[in-house]
Amino acid sequence: LSFIPNRRRKARAPISSGMMFADVKVKWELLDYYDDIIYSVEETTRSDQFAVNDMQDFSKNVAEVVQDAIEIGFLNLLASETMQELQFSNEQIEEELSREILRLNGTGTAAQSVNDAIKASVTIKAKEGHGSGFFISSDGYILTNYHVVLGQDTLTAVLNDETEYAVEVVRTSKISDLALLKIDKKNQMFIKVDQEKRVEVGTDIFAIGTPKAVDLSQTVSRGIISGIRQNDIGTNVIQTDASINSGNSGGAIIDENGALLGIVSAKLIGFGIEGVSFGIPIEEISNSLRVKID
Repeated sequence: LSFIPNRRRKARAPISSGMMFADVKVKWELLDYYDDIIYSVEETTRSDQFAVNDMQDFSKNVAEVVQDAIEIGFLNLLASETMQELQFSNEQIEEELSREILRLNGTGTAAQSVNDAIKASVTIKAKEGHGSGFFISSDGYILTNYHVVLGQDTLTAVLNDETEYAVEVVRTSKISDLALLKIDKKNQMFIKVDQEKRVEVGTDIFAIGTPKAVDLSQTVSRGIISGIRQNDIGTNVIQTDASINSGNSGGAIIDENGALLGIVSAKLIGFGIEGVSFGIPIEEISNSLRVKID
């Protein structure tokens, strides 16, 4: 912080005015939707010069000068070549689309009712918190959200019969918020992924998951498809009014015949907001995870 006194003052008179500017060093971190740091830089920025006319407001002047330096630094950051490249990069999408198709075993017993789908649902326990998931094949493959497994070293799947198995993360899609997991066990029931299935507004649906606490595993809530929306990257999301809470993430959204319509992903929370939740439609499973079930 630098202060330049006004030269036009009487000798021995107290300093009452001048100019002030600041050099501020800031560490900028760019986070993605999941709070992962994707870019970090430390830079020093100089503010414009501010006139100081009353030393009694010195602390206020300092705050204004520092704020100005930070604002200038932020604008310079946004205009930088690196930030421009990050904003318009399709690297993540291209990486996901370049994967080889992973073929899973679709033979076995597919859910034909809500009760069947409950048997195919699991709870994903982590060191901190939990999420939901469900089997999509008869050879131990489980679908859930990417944010459920993000940053977790140890994951456990709790099945409908309360048995627990260690989980391997096979494939993830950061863009679509999906993760494919696997346990070392053949499962009896799974929810079939029908890529030809189309979701229509007004359809009655059921959401299966583990809201709030592991003790509430395989909870079923009912609602409708309230709308089909489009997100920032141009893909569709399902809007539903079914009761969704923390812990439901990664759970199945099905119809009355146990057919998969989507995967629970998010909920709007705030004063005056009620019954606005979102899911990932089934076509994203193949598009983003590059999975085909034979």
